[in-house]
Amino acid sequence: MCSGPVELNVEARKELNGISNGKDKHSNGVVWEKGSGTTSKKKGSDGGNSMLVGLCKFIALYIFIVGSVGILTRLVCTTAGFSPSVEATEENALCVVTGKVLKGLLSPYCTLPNTQPTQSTSQLPSAETAQQHHKKHHSKAGPLKRTIDRAASFFRHKHNKPPRRSATQALDKQRIDGLWGPHAVSPPDAYSSQQQHDMATLSSRVIHSLQSQQSEQSTQDYNTRLKNVYWGSGAYNPNRSHVHPSFPWWFPNPAHGSHAKPSKYLQSVLPTLPIKADGSSLLAAYLKIMEWPMVRIHLYRLSLKTCSTHTYIYIVSHFHCLTLNLVPCGMYQNLRSKFPYKICGGKQNCNAEFALSHTLEFREKYKPWCVSPRLMKENSIGWIYHRGYSHSISNNNNNEGEKQDVGGHAMIWYRPGLYRVQDPEFYTRNLIHALESAVAESLQRTHGTVGKYNLVLDCQHFSLSHMPRLQDVKRGMVMMQDHFPDRLGVLLLANLSGPAQFFLKLVTPFITESVRSKIHALPANDDAKRVEALRVLIDDDMIPYWLGGKDMYKFDYDEWYGDGVVKCTDEEALEYLTTMPYHA
Repeated sequence: MCSGPVELNVEARKELNGISNGKDKHSNGVVWEKGSGTTSKKKGSDGGNSMLVGLCKFIALYIFIVGSVGILTRLVCTTAGFSPSVEATEENALCVVTGKVLKGLLSPYCTLPNTQPTQSTSQLPSAETAQQHHKKHHSKAGPLKRTIDRAASFFRHKHNKPPRRSATQALDKQRIDGLWGPHAVSPPDAYSSQQQHDMATLSSRVIHSLQSQQSEQSTQDYNTRLKNVYWGSGAYNPNRSHVHPSFPWWFPNPAHGSHAKPSKYLQSVLPTLPIKADGSSLLAAYLKIMEWPMVRIHLYRLSLKTCSTHTYIYIVSHFHCLTLNLVPCGMYQNLRSKFPYKICGGKQNCNAEFALSHTLEFREKYKPWCVSPRLMKENSIGWIYHRGYSHSISNNNNNEGEKQDVGGHAMIWYRPGLYRVQDPEFYTRNLIHALESAVAESLQRTHGTVGKYNLVLDCQHFSLSHMPRLQDVKRGMVMMQDHFPDRLGVLLLANLSGPAQFFLKLVTPFITESVRSKIHALPANDDAKRVEALRVLIDDDMIPYWLGGKDMYKFDYDEWYGDGVVKCTDEEALEYLTTMPYHA
């Protein structure tokens, strides 16, 4: 195969030489065949032979270099009194062989003939770990040897690198470890007696602040203001339902009636619920997002005691009898926080009660429960709605022996791939209205103990044309962060496509770290695994059919925007742009 060009007979060689001697200097070695009266060009004969010869030369050169390096390595080890390590048979590739030569010159990579080979990790005593063994036997290595060792380990790692886990495997591991549970289906947080006291302190400060605003600005009574900002309905709606819920924003508040009082049953089942002081159910969420900013400064007075109460001369002459004591005489609580972040995130923090006053103003002017004609038109196909709830927080029996299953977080289903944004202002308002209704439904169903939602974001059919404007996204996120603190359970991403991932990277910088930790991806292109993951949150009969579940519900426009919904005009819905320009 590698014997060179095919031999020609004598006449053919003479004829070929004669033609070659008479060829043009620019013919580049092209062979011409002489026929009967014509001359034809023979293509590719010498080209193929030249490639074959070059390949044979390259193989021979490679064998020579590899053999020479191997011989040189063995010669160097033998000259230095070493024998090649068994480890050399475990590697391959020319770069590693060359590294062996350098190691033979610079380090004890080749073992002494009279010494035993290094003990393997599996043969080490149980008390000695692999890391301790490596530190014990290789601690005297110089910087050059350590550099070579790192290079060789890189090639070994690259050669033996295990296959990367898929996103589905990572999701299953997360689910097994229970990372969803603490956020998605856990019972209400238990608060210590000191935190209960902190909520009571903040409650009195908020009421005092509202009363101050009433006297300064001649506004309506603060209790009247609180009655007009109910979750889901503004004013209290006695005909409330799971589709059109209504629950006090400031809860508990006995002044509003029996519906604004905490459930005695749930208080007996969950005695650590934060529903003792007025508004404590709401204040717990704000204090949690503020990280409990109760800085206690203890005040002291100076107490001078001496051995005698006589003259100044006696005190000076008996200075060893003089004692100074600090006697506590009070305590000052400094409730200051960087929340809301956009307003209070600078050097000048805000009082904790400001966040509550800020949200109360937002609810009075934005009216998140308000449904206008443009809002209904923007969500006519139902690309966002709330339905169902996560697993129950309590299945205990009440005093009458009846089972009371109140459920957990409300579920929001968001499918942005079904609709291209036509009206950005009311697209954002639809999102806020869905959060408002979900929180109200959860509070109403759990008697003020939960008030959270889980959001499933289905990105199927989502493309760049479905992306809302970035400025609208930022405005919406500021509203959610400022006025819906600690309301999100988990955010689950289904059918995460390329455009959806790109959009997620754009909005990630605007998301706080606490919210990022609640974002998870569902398995893609596998309904069985997706349903299995969703079972962590909800029962099978609540998983929608378009995610592989059993719930065949389809959005009903008439039910969603029919009787019971709080309607307003488009002009009323847009009044906040002038009355509260902070969110405009």
